Amino acid sequence: MINAILPLACMLACLLLACLLLACLFASMPIASMPMVPIPDSRFPIPKM
Repeated sequence: MINAILPLACMLACLLLACLLLACLFASMPIASMPMVPIPDSRFPIPKM
């Protein structure tokens, strides 16, 4: 039973890590200079570092 859940958990963790990396990448990009893409600050509270 563990052997069936382990790959699924690993895949989910990798997907979450990829989403987090993508979010950090988009946060570091100058999205504010693009008028077509508004920054949803209310939905995604990304801390600007």
